[in-house]
Amino acid sequence: RINRALDDGESICIYGDYDCDGVTSTALLYTFLSALGGFVSYYIPNRATDGYGMNFKAIDKIKADGTDLIITVDNGISSIEEAEYIYSLGMQLIVTDHHQIGENLPRAEAVINPHREDNEIEFRDFAGVGVAFKLACALYDGDVEDLLEDYADYVTIGTIGDMVPLLNENRAIVKAGLKLINTDAKIINKILTFISRNVLITSPRFLAFTYIITSIIKIITVSPASTPPELPPSPSSSIEKLYKNQKIGIGKDKNHIK
Repeated sequence: RINRALDDGESICIYGDYDCDGVTSTALLYTFLSALGGFVSYYIPNRATDGYGMNFKAIDKIKADGTDLIITVDNGISSIEEAEYIYSLGMQLIVTDHHQIGENLPRAEAVINPHREDNEIEFRDFAGVGVAFKLACALYDGDVEDLLEDYADYVTIGTIGDMVPLLNENRAIVKAGLKLINTDAKIINKILTFISRNVLITSPRFLAFTYIITSIIKIITVSPASTPPELPPSPSSSIEKLYKNQKIGIGKDKNHIK
């Protein structure tokens, strides 16, 4: 179904999540499908107004943007009613998620979840970004090593951030990702650029996320022989100043970018 959407120039929307795993999942699949020539947009819910997972208001907005196919990352496995609503509007859905499965699966062209009983896999404890990466591997015609070079850093940050077990494939991918980050710590620029399109740079969410990611990168990229770097200044003082100056606000909705 995804290949057909790419071939036919259909509009694809990646429906992500606002945490570290959800953001890296969204960034990975958005970047990958765009590199294949896809017409791709993404939607990251607002934690305060949307909450976790799919919601009807967001689906209406995605439909109004002319979307044909929605692909979830790090969510969707429990969105039974929302999935039916998507089809009632003439769109189609593919679910990729790593959360535990309920009694029923949502209506979709495909439901990709390592916890499905019909999966013949030994390891199932992927983060959402790990599932998104496995989907990219299935779609890619070349050597998977190429994808590791391009996306292991995304998977590493999301996997560590979601605190899934660093075993089996997770361990192998994180090892590759840390090596990549140590060689070229471009992940911080890629993720922060992606985040800045969704959250005002003056918001506490952006400042806190910047602090966390910068801290992680500085810690994991320091060599054993060198002196551990000082952590970046806490964003709390900046946040207090912004509140005092009344500069913080959600402002115009920037969640959906084409």
